[in-house]
Amino acid sequence: MPSLASLASSLGQVGINEKTSPVAIQELKENDEAIPDGLLRFQYFPESISDSKEVNWAPKEIPGGSLPLYQWISSGGRTISFVAVFTADVDFSEEGNADSKSASDVHDLLKTSGELSRNQDIRTAIMWLRRFMMPRYGSETGTGAPLTTAPRKLQLHMPGTGIGWAGGHKNTAHSGQHFITAIMTGCEVEWVQYFPSGFPRIATASLSFAQIAQFKGQVEFPAPDLDFDKKVYGTSGGTETFQYTLNVTKSWK
Repeated sequence: MPSLASLASSLGQVGINEKTSPVAIQELKENDEAIPDGLLRFQYFPESISDSKEVNWAPKEIPGGSLPLYQWISSGGRTISFVAVFTADVDFSEEGNADSKSASDVHDLLKTSGELSRNQDIRTAIMWLRRFMMPRYGSETGTGAPLTTAPRKLQLHMPGTGIGWAGGHKNTAHSGQHFITAIMTGCEVEWVQYFPSGFPRIATASLSFAQIAQFKGQVEFPAPDLDFDKKVYGTSGGTETFQYTLNVTKSWK
């Protein structure tokens, strides 16, 4: 997790915009269509990103064997996690009372003053993220029956990172080179610093996401293909020569 010193120094950064932090979350409807206004672009690019992948092999013990035999069962889950940092260097609470203005009032003030690119109402940002951890309740039209829907899915965009390639997906509506469809599995918030009014100044959110295969009523399992092999082995796409990053070639016999 970033230190308090690094968080405080980040308040002096200039121009927090899509060029400095392209990481964003796109909210999806229940039918997996993107919500036009359901986009949160983070203020800062994460200092580090954890990307873990599991695989399930079942050991089969063989009497007298020096090793068990392994049977592949399935590939396990993939988890993406990072710490998002939110900062504000302007206290827009009225007369030192942080409760006196609503979230929409603060947003309008930030936009009018030209400070929206440097500040976020941290309370609203955290509330928006936590929504992906909660179900929704309502009633079906005409029946009066209670209706509970699961927390909404999302698409995690990290341009330039190849996050979709690492997940095994081609360039599709489900996942592309630099984004994946996922569910949020963790949102641990630390309120690091406040203004004297109680208005949040610095907060961090430890976020975890699980990549999913379900999209628009279908299931698309990630899998490697020849395109991925070519990126690793070079233009030949074969297995005889492996091209290392530093232009070092090693022949496998």
